[in-house]
Amino acid sequence: IENWKYTNLLKLAKLEFWPSEQEIPASLPPVWKEFLTRGFESSFVFWNGRYAPSLSKVSKSIQFQFSQIQKVSTFSKLESESELEKVNQLLLNDLYSFEVKTQEKIAQPVAFLFLNSSDVIRPQIHSSRMRILLNEFSQASILEIHAGITEVSDQIENHVCEVTLKESAHLEHNFLNVTSQGSNNFFIKKFDLGKTSLLKTLHIDLGGDLTRTETKVNLNGIASEAFVNGIYLNEKKQHTDHQGIIRHVAPETLSHQLFKGILSDQSRAVFNAKVRIEHSAPKSNAEQLNKNLLMSSKAEIDSLPRLEILNDDVKATHGSASGQIDQNQIFYLLSRAISRDQAIRMLIEGYAYEMLAGVDSVVVDKVTSLLSAKLKHFKSEEVK
Repeated sequence: IENWKYTNLLKLAKLEFWPSEQEIPASLPPVWKEFLTRGFESSFVFWNGRYAPSLSKVSKSIQFQFSQIQKVSTFSKLESESELEKVNQLLLNDLYSFEVKTQEKIAQPVAFLFLNSSDVIRPQIHSSRMRILLNEFSQASILEIHAGITEVSDQIENHVCEVTLKESAHLEHNFLNVTSQGSNNFFIKKFDLGKTSLLKTLHIDLGGDLTRTETKVNLNGIASEAFVNGIYLNEKKQHTDHQGIIRHVAPETLSHQLFKGILSDQSRAVFNAKVRIEHSAPKSNAEQLNKNLLMSSKAEIDSLPRLEILNDDVKATHGSASGQIDQNQIFYLLSRAISRDQAIRMLIEGYAYEMLAGVDSVVVDKVTSLLSAKLKHFKSEEVK
């Protein structure tokens, strides 16, 4: 299959995976308990794909709904074109729904923490699915975190998130992947935007062995707008695969897409994203860009930004740029009495932290330390 050209699943095909049977623990691991302590309006915790109400904290001061819906596991109910989504629904236990009522504005971010533990005896597969609905004129900020409890040799996380924004709804959706080394992650994110709605989404990939993300954005309402951004930091033999499509269906819609990567050692990344402007979407505007910083001669990036335009009355740009750190920038900092190691560290951090501009301050505070810890692994001697 063309979309899987750069991601080899042969290793997984040789393994036998089992659903998780582990019980939900009595308390959160200390690091995540501290992470959720301050700054969030509410925090929902999931353990191996199952909702853990005893570990969650739900505020009574705001009017939103969170419900658990039993699933129906039959092929006749599946309408998805994605193989991963079909597997997700077949293995799913429950479907969770989060709704913000009309004109409701949630002041602080809401956290969704998906924790995955492992069985040392046999590989496990964890499936989870969540639906988010923002009704007319509502507003919310969400931080979705996927994390591992222990190091694993092999396991699969298969997660689907479906988001619907009604008229003039505003959503900031930040996604953080810090799963354990050795885990295999498959994420599907689907966004449907109504009239004059606004979506800001940032995808941050830090963990896992193999991670594939499919992002689908439909600008269905007139004058809807989407900022679809992401950053991935790959080391050792990490492999990230970002597949995506942004469809401009209604007139006067806008999309802005920027994905940046830092790759070291023998890591690899794939950016295969398309912007499609339908005949029904005149006066639309689309921007798409993928940039990559290669810290090693053995790191590899396959970048395929694409445009598919079916209407002449539009503006659309796309591009891709990959390379090493500019030696002129290093020389400039050296001339200011800054050491070479510090200069490279400053340039890498500036390159990465740019993606946090405009993000909710609480989220920035939470993820900056995780980004900083990961960036320390990119050694200066890898730059030639």
